[in-house]
Amino acid sequence: MSHLTDALVQFAAAVISLAAAIVSAYVIPLVKARFTEQQLGNLRALASIAVQATEAAAAAGLVHLPKKEDAATRLKALAAAHGLTLTDQQVDSLIEEAVLELKRLGYEIVGSGANAPAPAQVNQSAGA
Repeated sequence: MSHLTDALVQFAAAVISLAAAIVSAYVIPLVKARFTEQQLGNLRALASIAVQATEAAAAAGLVHLPKKEDAATRLKALAAAHGLTLTDQQVDSLIEEAVLELKRLGYEIVGSGANAPAPAQVNQSAGA
């Protein structure tokens, strides 16, 4: 009987070790990848908010920096408020992506410097 019990314990230990290896190799990276994708989606939304806020502030004459620099400052602040730190390259890429997406949706992003002309209203036929 003792040999049977020892064999069952060894088998159970092997199964647990295999399960732990599978979790470490496959499940944990999948969870991390999903979290990273969620963070990226959140950062894209924050970049869009930063660009739209800069456009609105520029239209009101409140932007005294180049608009890209203003949007970058806003994005860094928004990301920090969500516990995220971005490199300048990441900020630049997210801002560029947000500008392109807003243009695709019918927003007219005008000029890049301080005192740039006010942005046009959203083209209502763009989404219809």
